[in-house]
Amino acid sequence: MPVVLGMTIFAPAVAEIRLPMAPRLASWDAAAHPSQQKLTSYLAATGQLLLPLIADTPEPLALRLEVGLTNHVDVLREHDLDNYLLPLARHLTTQSKRVFRSVSGSKSAAGDSFVGLSRADPVPLPRELNMWTARTSASAETRAYKEQIRQSLEGARELPDGPVQLEIVFTIGPARSWLNLWKPTIDALGPLLGISDPRREWHPRDGRITQLGLHCQLDPKIGYGVELKIAAASLR
Repeated sequence: MPVVLGMTIFAPAVAEIRLPMAPRLASWDAAAHPSQQKLTSYLAATGQLLLPLIADTPEPLALRLEVGLTNHVDVLREHDLDNYLLPLARHLTTQSKRVFRSVSGSKSAAGDSFVGLSRADPVPLPRELNMWTARTSASAETRAYKEQIRQSLEGARELPDGPVQLEIVFTIGPARSWLNLWKPTIDALGPLLGISDPRREWHPRDGRITQLGLHCQLDPKIGYGVELKIAAASLR
C-alpha cells in the first residue's frame, strides 16, 4: 500500500513556445555520430529561444516540454520522456548557470512540440495519485541506489496497462546535482510500471509514462542522501 503522507509538487510551466525543431532523445553516441549532431543542433536552437527568457524569470525555475510524436509512433513504447527532458535541462542549466527546481513533460501524437518556462509555484499533489516514499544513501551510479528504491515499493501493485502519470520529488542537499538521479530512479520503478523484459532487471515499461513531473527540494541537513516521494496513477 502507498504511504499516506502529504506531498507538494510544482505546477508545470505553460508550454506556449512552438519548437522549430523536433525534440531529440538523449544520445550516448560519439560526438561525430548523426544522432549526437542532431541533438546538438536541437539544443542550440532551443537554447536560443529560452536562454533570454531564463535570465528574466525569477527563482525557482520550472521548465516544461510537450513532445509531439508522429502518427506512426507508438506513444506508449520507448521514446521515454525523461530521455527528452534530461538533455534539454542539462544544456539550459550549463548555459544559464541556473538550476531548475521543476522539469515536466508530456508526449502525445500531436505533431508539433512546445516548450515553456516560468517561476515554479508549489501546488498539492492531485488526490488520484498514490504515493510512496523512499530514502537512499547510495551513489546513484550503483546498484544499491536502485535496490533501496525498489525495496520501498514492496507490496505495490503494478499500474494497469496504458498511459501513466508519474511525479517524483527529490529532496537533496545543496551540493548534489539532481539531474543525475532521474534515470536510475525511474529504472527502479518496475514494481509500478512493470518490466519490459524479465531478462533485464532495470528496464521498466517507462515508455508508457506520458505525463512526467520531476521536482527538487533542498535540505542542508540531508547531506548526500536522497529522500524521494514517488506518486503515480493510470491515466485510463
